Parts: sequence; C-alpha cells; structure tokens
Amino acid sequence: MRALPQQRPLRRAGAPAAARPWPRPAGARPGAAVAAAAVATAVAAPPAVANDMGVGDVPRGETAGAVALMEGITLQVGERDLLQEVDWKLMPGHRVGLVGANGAGKSTLLRAMAGLRTIQAGRLVVAPKVELGYLSQTAVSGSTRTVWEEARSQMHAMLRAEAAMEVASHAMAAGDVSAADDLASSQEAFEAAGGFDADRRIGGVLAGLGFSREQWHRSCTEFSGGWQMRIALARLLLSDAGQAASKGAASGGLMLMDEPTNHLDSAAVKWLAGFLSASGGTLVLVSHDEALLQGACDRIVEVRGKKLHHYVGNYERFIELRAERESQAAATAAATAAEIERLEGFVARFGAKASKASQAQSRQKQLEKLRDAAPEAPAASSGAGPGDARKVTLKLPTPPPCFTDVIELQGVAAGWGEPGEGRTPIVSGVNAVIQKGQRVLVLGPNGAGKSTLLKTVGGGLAPWEGRVKLGEGAKLGVFSQDLAQELPQDRVALEYVSERAREVDATITLEKCRQALGALGLTGSMAMQTIGSLSGGEKARVALAVFALVPANVLLLDEASNHLDAATIDVLTGALRDFAGTIIAITHNRAFAESLNATHVLRVSGGSAALSVNGGLRDADFDHAPPAAPVSSNGNGSGGNNGSGVGGSGAQGGAKGKGKGKKGGSKVKAAPAPAAAPAAAAAPARPAAAAVTAAAAAPKEAPRKRTTLSWAERTEYEKLCKSLEKGRSEQAVLEARVAAASADPSKRGELEAASAALGAAAARVEEMELRWLELAELAGDL
Repeated sequence: MRALPQQRPLRRAGAPAAARPWPRPAGARPGAAVAAAAVATAVAAPPAVANDMGVGDVPRGETAGAVALMEGITLQVGERDLLQEVDWKLMPGHRVGLVGANGAGKSTLLRAMAGLRTIQAGRLVVAPKVELGYLSQTAVSGSTRTVWEEARSQMHAMLRAEAAMEVASHAMAAGDVSAADDLASSQEAFEAAGGFDADRRIGGVLAGLGFSREQWHRSCTEFSGGWQMRIALARLLLSDAGQAASKGAASGGLMLMDEPTNHLDSAAVKWLAGFLSASGGTLVLVSHDEALLQGACDRIVEVRGKKLHHYVGNYERFIELRAERESQAAATAAATAAEIERLEGFVARFGAKASKASQAQSRQKQLEKLRDAAPEAPAASSGAGPGDARKVTLKLPTPPPCFTDVIELQGVAAGWGEPGEGRTPIVSGVNAVIQKGQRVLVLGPNGAGKSTLLKTVGGGLAPWEGRVKLGEGAKLGVFSQDLAQELPQDRVALEYVSERAREVDATITLEKCRQALGALGLTGSMAMQTIGSLSGGEKARVALAVFALVPANVLLLDEASNHLDAATIDVLTGALRDFAGTIIAITHNRAFAESLNATHVLRVSGGSAALSVNGGLRDADFDHAPPAAPVSSNGNGSGGNNGSGVGGSGAQGGAKGKGKGKKGGSKVKAAPAPAAAPAAAAAPARPAAAAVTAAAAAPKEAPRKRTTLSWAERTEYEKLCKSLEKGRSEQAVLEARVAAASADPSKRGELEAASAALGAAAARVEEMELRWLELAELAGDL
C-alpha cells in the first residue's frame, strides 16, 4: 500500500529537542508549532479565491447581520421570469435545502449568489467578510495534481502559513536570527488554520466520499467525470469557505452546492449528510435527493410560482407544513370566493331598488375591497415532491427487430486509457450473454468499474482484452450520467434534437421534435433556448427527447436519474417499464432500480463481473460502506483521531438528521465514529484461541430481509392475482350449485359432486391466498 503524499513531520513545541526539525532560537516564543519544511504544493501567494472556488464577482454589501440578503430580486432566462420580486435573508448557521421542479430557477439563483450572473431587478448582496465557495452541477477538478494535493489546494490560510514557515526557516538557516519571530508567528497561524489536524481531515473527507487510499496519489486526470465531481466536492468541503462556514457568523463562510449527490452512492450520501449536519455551517443546497435534504438541512426553501416559500424544519416537516399551508390557503380562498358570490348576488338583486339602494352601495364597496384583498388559490404542487406541477410524458419508440442474443462479452477486460506496462484493467475476465427483452441491473460499489464496463459495451472505450460482440440488428441507445453536460452548449435545443433524430430518420419533422420536447416540459420559447442556458434537469430532458425519437432495441443507462426531479423520474421509469427491448442500467437509486423489474443482475466488484438471474434486491446491493480513513503516525493521512470519525474534524463525525429519500435510498443515519485507530494499530496480535473466542462471543449480524421480488416471483405474483380472481368466481358458482342441490332431495348425487368440487376449489383458493400474502408482503403491497 502506498504512503501518503510526502511531507516531513510537523511537531508541537515541547517535543524533545532531537525530535524538532528546527532548534528554537533565543527569543522565539514557546508554545508555537514548529514546521519541518514547506509542503511541495505550498506557494508563497495562493490563487485568488474568487476563481478557485468557482465564484465570480460576488456582490458584497451591508446585510444587517445576515450572510446573504435579497430584496425584491427578479431573475430571468431568455423571455422567462424564473423569480419575481423575491426577498430572502439568509442568516448564519442556516442549512437551507433549495427545492423545486426542474427549470424553476434553483441553479440560476445559486449562480447569481456566486456572482456568476446578474439579476434583472432588486438587490442581492453577500456579507463583506464571508468566504464563499460554489459547487456547480458540472464542477470538474480540471487539475493535473494528485487527488490529495487537489483536495488541500484551497486551504489557503494553512498554505499561506506553511509558505511563511518555509521562508522563515530558510532565513534562519542562513543565519538571520531576526526571522525567529516570523517563524513563531507563522507557526501560530498554521496551528490556528488547523494545520496540525489537516491530514486527518483530508483523509477523512476523501474516505467519506469513497476514495480508497491508493486513489489519493493518482492524478486527477485519471478519473472519470463522476469522480472528478467528488474531487471538486472534497476540495470545497476542505476549503477556507467550507471550514469557515462552520463558524456560524456573518464573517464566516457560505457553501453553495448544486446537486452534489449526482455521482454519489448511498453510503457517500449518508456520510455527506452527516458531515454537513454536524458542521453547523451556513449552506444553500440544491438537490432532488430527499435523503440528503432530510439529513443535512434544518430548513427548506421551495421555488414555486416564481416565489420562494420558506419552511423551518427538515424535508419531511416541509412536506407536512406545505400540505397544511395549501389546505388553509385553499379553504381561505374558497370562503372568500363564496362571500364575493354572496355580495354579488345581493347587489344584483337589490341594486335597482330604492329601498335597498344604500345597502346595495355598502355591499358594493365591501365587494370591491374583498376582490382587491382576495387571496390567490395556492399554486399547484407536483404531487408529493417540491415545485410546480408540470405534466411530463415520455413514450419510447418501438424497438426494431433483432436476433435473440443482442450482446455477448467474451473475456472482456476494461479500463480507462490505453493498456500499458504496469497498468491493470479495472475489471477483467467478463463473460456474459445478454438477450432480447432482458432487463439487467449493474450493481456494485463506486470505483468497481461499472461505468467503465458499460462504456466498453457501448463502444465508447475499446476493450483492453477480449471482445464485445453485438447481435444482428442490435441498435444501441446510450444515456450516460454525463450526457446532459456533454451536449453542445451553444446549440438551440430544438435544432439539436431535430438534427440527431434526422440522422436516423430523415422524415421526422421539426414539429414532431417540438412535440417531443413539449411532452417533456420544454414548451414554447424554452425549446428555442441554447442548451447551455438550460438547467441540469432541462438538459437531461433534451437528451431524453432524442431518446423518444430515435428507435433502439438496447438501452444503456448510466445513472439516468441524475439531474431529474421526482416527477420526471416517475415518467422515465414508466416509459422503461413499457419498453419491450433490452435495458442495461447502472443506478444507485434504489427506487429507480426496483421500478425497472430487472430480470438479471450484473454484479461488479473485486475486478470481475458476474451475470445472474435477479433473485431479489437487498440492502447490501446499495449500501456500500466507504473505506475507513487510514492512520499514520508520522503526521500524514488520518492520524490523530482525537475522538472524531472519518467524517471530518471533531463534531463532523456523524449526522443528526434522519429520513427517507427516493433518490438517496434509505434513512440517513450518522456513521459511528471508529475506535481510535492508532491504538488499534499498535495492539499486539492476539493468540488464535483468543481470537476464536472473541469471534464466537461477537453478536452475529441478523440476515438482511429481502424487500423486493425476483423476476420469477413478480411474474408469479401477477399471475396469482388473476388466478385468485378466477378461483373465487369458480368457488362462488360451486357454492350456488351446492345451495340449489341441497334444496332438492332428488339431486343428492349432484349435491355430493358439487360439494366435493367446492371443497377442492376452496383448498386451491386458500393455497393461492397464502402464497399471494407472502409475495404481497415482499412486494410492499401490505
């Protein structure tokens, strides 16, 4: 196993003199940390924060104690108003989940707060001393550093102190005794910036986000887009903005995060929720992941009806409060409408009568006031999810005919780049035959090679070894996790969809392409916007429109639910259920996986992949624990646990929030802090007998209960429903025959035959009911 990035040890003053890399000169202040040498990545003047953290010219101004302040702002994209006259006072320590339907303006608002776009009206300012960091949906490291170096690259306060220690130490080595004060002050600045704890925090964050220790030393350029997003996320969490956010003051920090979980599995989502919740920092988080919103946020702001609606509490509480508000608003609007109708009736009946003229005039004034003050009916919400209701439909084309065997993998080995000396494939020895009509779920932990293997199957990567053979007539349709971002950003959405569709079928009209976009919610002028001006979810809908127009009989889906809101995911899964072709899908979204009714599962792990019939999905298929942060006694890695978990520093070891989430999987819980690793590492090996005794005494983990049906069981379940209905009808007919025969003594023989048949029918129905109950419980229908 490789060592951490080379750094000389940093020790506190008070260590034995022989252990100190520098002697303390006369006049140096005791109690300051002493640094060995500057880290290779330290520089005298770090890059400007405004560029490094993805932010532009952030609007600064007086906020009256708030971290950020909005007064009457309006945001537009093209001809559309996304927000109109919005007010918001974001206070220190608020952890806000910004939710809404795709295209509601969430990402646009975040970009305005980050200084990356202007507002059309109103005032938006961030407090002058706030450190601000922004993670966009397409945040890619773009660095040639190693993962470790990139993750620590925005810890500017620590890097400045580190560079100052280097300068002072060289000056002292050259005989400049006056540099002692500079060295002492820089050591104190290094300690104040968390320098002595930095390696543990870096290791904890990288481990929590799923990076193995070996990956810490690889160049960022070796990672796919999904892993590059994780690197950017780690960099933000460790940056001055991320660390200052936990100070909870208008002079602290603010993190703006746009869909950070699009490339995270459920274990990493749980870790991130715990990290953000325990940090106590100021945060604005755009996400469709209900598990993350539930675990990380203490308030929700919903973008709906071009306004911001504020709710205090976690995501589940937001759903409850919104339902209550809508009910109250609807009742108030109905009562007001009824009163208006009553007054209008009075005025109409008595307005012309002299005896009632004064009363009619009085009612008319009341009516006018009531009309002016009448509350609007609440804007429709999209079912159980956040945001405006928007009808979205998707129907995939009929798959073209093809041979039974559509894909055959013969000893396939796959990896990124070109195979070379000393390089090993991510996955190898893959043999599988996938047939027409099969639905294959590709499952496994992050980094196991799922996306690499799927890209190899789809022709995006050449196999390192072996062969990928497509069957006669096989036509592939590919939807990758980065497809929405790989679209040509300068092209008009309608023109791009039309061009792609006509490559396959020249008879497809522009109107049909417009209808496909409109069915997915991109109506009117939205279809004429450039793809780059659309939100992440809207870009995904452009890609889905191509899917809806170009026939394919094999669909390769890599995290197809990324960027999509709950309503669009439901529509997509419905279209996939109705699709008669072959589907091969990678997903970390359990609800999405279960909705596909997979016939087979391709499990990828440990450098290999095996295809098997789906015998039911289990928790272990989605909950892959992140690797523990390794420990080092030389100041590198995650040494010096100090009672914290791998989740970060001190209080950042676990989550406080709980909850269920469609996109995030099961409940969000805090990961328990591991025992002090240095002590464990130093513990002597136990005798074999003691180990056996301890193993026997340790409580055994209860077997995980299945919560889904296998393909065969689901087929049986569907048939049972029909058979039960038929069996009960037969039983009712036999009961009527027995009743009729028992009333006529001359039909004794018929009565005996009917009674025997009724007994057999009742036994069959009872047996089917017992089996139906068993399957219904597994299916979650009871």
